[in-house]
Amino acid sequence: VHHFVRVASEITLSVTVEPNTRGNILVPSLTVTYSDFLVDTSDTSRMVETVFKVEYNQSSGDFKGRLGIAVGVTSFLAVVYAVVKAVGYRRRNNIIRIAPARRRLLHPLPVF
Repeated sequence: VHHFVRVASEITLSVTVEPNTRGNILVPSLTVTYSDFLVDTSDTSRMVETVFKVEYNQSSGDFKGRLGIAVGVTSFLAVVYAVVKAVGYRRRNNIIRIAPARRRLLHPLPVF
């Protein structure tokens, strides 16, 4: 006599962003796929593999807009970081040039 046990072989959590909203999500769904597992009384160390997935869905228009914002913010932070590092390098090596910058600010156009 063979004995079978039904086990979860794949579990998927699906999250969908509601279109045209500010990040609201629809009710998440959980999908479970089962498979039969033969129980053998002589082999008690046998293990069953279960796959767990998370799916995230949103419209491509929302994705492009949010990606553009993320790239812009990241670029700004990279520029600020580079300026801070450059100022620190100049300060450590006593390279301070304020006069040429001040001249350009006071006289942006050549004087004839």
